[in-house]
Amino acid sequence: MVTFLANDFSEPRWKTAAAKNAYVLLSRQRYLDAATFFMLSGKLVDAATICVTQLNDIQLAVTLCRCYEGDNGPVLKDLLWKNILPVAFKQQNRWLASLVFGIIHRYDLVLQSLTDDLFNLATEIGVEAEASSYSRMDPLDTELLILYRSMLTHSPKYRAPLVTQAELIAQTITIFECLGTPIMSLVVLEWWRPWFRC
Repeated sequence: MVTFLANDFSEPRWKTAAAKNAYVLLSRQRYLDAATFFMLSGKLVDAATICVTQLNDIQLAVTLCRCYEGDNGPVLKDLLWKNILPVAFKQQNRWLASLVFGIIHRYDLVLQSLTDDLFNLATEIGVEAEASSYSRMDPLDTELLILYRSMLTHSPKYRAPLVTQAELIAQTITIFECLGTPIMSLVVLEWWRPWFRC
């Protein structure tokens, strides 16, 4: 094994040998080793697929993609869109959905994932998701309002309807009032006052 790994895997001969070994390891259900050899052979798609489907390790797949092709590679975008985004919609996880859209530079969808109904958004963009009675922000998630406001500077084209923005603000203020921090409620109101003038 050590002798084999000492070879130069930039040469086609050794890439082919690594791919053959990866398929053998895959047939023996040694999935982590197979993914490693697929990486040596330059087959990032196969390595990432094994990480997601066999190892159930999406984080490893994302790490491999980012190390191999950077943050804007096609394999990473495909992995995020086909594997991670459906999980975010299924779990109604606004943070994960907004992270995926941010990585693929769809800032308009980041904002929509923070304010809109996630099931409707999934249907609109063609991602399979299950309907849920959960339609608005998590009642204890005041940070969504802060993230939404900061994202408005990156994507001025999209703004949630004023009614939705008002709901987010009202819910955040209510949470701060229940926590016994009325000063934070006033800060939120003062913070958003210029946005409602335009």
